[in-house]
Amino acid sequence: MVQESKTEQEMLHIGVLDDQPMWRTTTVTLCSDILTGFAAEKGKSINEIAKFHLAANVDEATDLLNNQRIHLLFLDKDLGVDSEKNKISGINFIQQFKSIQPFCQVIMLTADNSLRDMAQAFRNGASDYLFKSNDSEQREYRTEVIKKALSTYVDEINRTKSLLGVPGKMYSNYVCRSVAMQRFDKRLTAMSESSRSALIIGPTGSGKGEAARRVNELTRIFLGQEKRSFIQINIGGAEKSLAESILFGTEPGAYTDAAKQTKAGLLDLARDGDLFFDEIGDLSLDLQLKLLKVIEEKEYYRVGGNKPVKTNARFIFATNRDLQAMIAAKQFREDFYMRISVFEEALPSLNDRKDDVPQMIEGFLQSACTEAKKKIVSVEDFPADLMKYFLREDITGSIRGIENDVQRLIAHSKYDENGRPDLLQWK
Repeated sequence: MVQESKTEQEMLHIGVLDDQPMWRTTTVTLCSDILTGFAAEKGKSINEIAKFHLAANVDEATDLLNNQRIHLLFLDKDLGVDSEKNKISGINFIQQFKSIQPFCQVIMLTADNSLRDMAQAFRNGASDYLFKSNDSEQREYRTEVIKKALSTYVDEINRTKSLLGVPGKMYSNYVCRSVAMQRFDKRLTAMSESSRSALIIGPTGSGKGEAARRVNELTRIFLGQEKRSFIQINIGGAEKSLAESILFGTEPGAYTDAAKQTKAGLLDLARDGDLFFDEIGDLSLDLQLKLLKVIEEKEYYRVGGNKPVKTNARFIFATNRDLQAMIAAKQFREDFYMRISVFEEALPSLNDRKDDVPQMIEGFLQSACTEAKKKIVSVEDFPADLMKYFLREDITGSIRGIENDVQRLIAHSKYDENGRPDLLQWK
């Protein structure tokens, strides 16, 4: 998709497909009148909260959806006739449009009230139906239809994230006080200014996920984006068909008991953002090949689908395994590795970044005390022997291990008369 400016990302994008110029203009006017109230509530003009995109035929609408995120699409039922004088019905293109952008809410426009057509439109995935009319008495009804469609757009995205089990919690601290991490962060900055795939190497619990989020944040700043999606997935151990449906989404009838409407996958959620694959070494050879094609061709097919869906997602991968050894053992595709390792960086070990540990502990202390409903303590309250334990000569474990130590410390500490953990008695 075309890169949007910061202002455009905050706007509501509305598409209008109608073969009649007069009705394209009328629809924009009616919709603008309704949205003016919403704009006024925010102290803005209609042009500051909404942008309209017009299409006169199916090809123009298809190009629009392939190149611009559309929240609402007003779709005329009767789109004229084709070269053989056959009527073109917008109802027949709902599924095609939804396959490009599953979250786009399609509102049908019609000059008649055919119940059969309405039913078919809903079966094909339309969210609602409006009659072509300038009748001011229908304003309240139109307002409710638009509000409902916008609410559904947000709900479907949130529901999809929830169903796909995207983890909400990752390490809360990305600390760069140490020289080693400052150098690593500079390399992440270079990584963030490219659309090429990236690979982060490090042991389990070393903060690879937070490093990937850092790349996402740096890219957002570099591109001047208000927001940039970050979707995490670990499907290495998932059953093949489930993993593919989670990643690519499904088309109606793709398999027994499949949904009757297009179901979005993670690639839809990350279409203009970053898709982070944790522990890529666990991915099957078959899925490696499918992902390789997505990276190379910037498009993919839904399970059960036969039309390509375009994507601008940038892929970030992470692993704790020796991929070169896996390639030698025929357990990992060398061509896939060459694609995902354009930028390859290894996280510094904890022994190389001891200057970061106190700040990590500070963050974990606040979280642990809050969860235990105790007054918050600081690393400044640590006795010398306790800090010496955390900064011991050869730190084993990981950031996750430090977090676990802090959690146990707070859980088992005695409390003074002020309700603060007494860290002097930590042993």
